[in-house]
Amino acid sequence: RKEGRKERRKEGRKERRKEGRKERRKEGRKERRKEGRKERRKEGRKERRKEGRKERRKEGRKERRKEGRKERRKEGRKERRKEGRKERRKEGRKERRKEGRKERRKEGRKERRKEGRKERRKEGRKEERKK
Repeated sequence: RKEGRKERRKEGRKERRKEGRKERRKEGRKERRKEGRKERRKEGRKERRKEGRKERRKEGRKERRKEGRKERRKEGRKERRKEGRKERRKEGRKERRKEGRKERRKEGRKERRKEGRKERRKEGRKEERKK
């Protein structure tokens, strides 16, 4: 009778140890799964941050290119306006020179006509005296 009891206690201990091992293994699996999830979430966050940075850099480049284009267009307009002003000034000078020449020619003609009249009058007087 005593032997049986001893045997059952031994069996009980063995059983409990077995259960304990099973439980600990189960816990270990649970823990590892938990860790895995945590790790994957961490990786996901890291990846998303990386993507975000990449995206922001891309946007920044795009923005800078846009600004550059805008600046170049502005410069182009400025340059064209400058050229236009230069051209108009040139045209104005040309026009004034042309007007000046025209005026001088007119004056010259006027002067020559005056001289001609004077000369003819002189000739006429000379002619009168002769008679």
